[in-house]
Amino acid sequence: MDETRMTAIALIGKPSIVPEKSKENFSRALKLLMGIGGVTVHDIAKYLKVSWVYIDRIIKGKVPHSNTTLMGVVEYFQIEPSYFREYRLQRLRGILSIHPELLSLFMRLARNPQKTIEKYKNLLGEGELTGA
Repeated sequence: MDETRMTAIALIGKPSIVPEKSKENFSRALKLLMGIGGVTVHDIAKYLKVSWVYIDRIIKGKVPHSNTTLMGVVEYFQIEPSYFREYRLQRLRGILSIHPELLSLFMRLARNPQKTIEKYKNLLGEGELTGA
């Protein structure tokens, strides 16, 4: 493991420097990680065995990233895939495709969170909803 990568992993592993989950899109989140760790486009490209132009175009938002690229970046920085917003959204889409009934629950929660929570507390019993 090269020194740049070791330094990046050490810095990014500190919660005070990098939040557990990014609210930014993949391009901005990757740019932030690279800036904190002192990692260059060439470092990432070399690790992923892709052209630096491809990584540069991802960072500039000119081309979408692939799942392979996302997982390679996760491996490079030794972070959880859930750090990236796109990964979390992809997982949510997968869950909703299996359980479409959850979409109506999410919509109710978005419109009136307190009323929805109270409704489900009454249906399930408070202990089941809170895990108590």
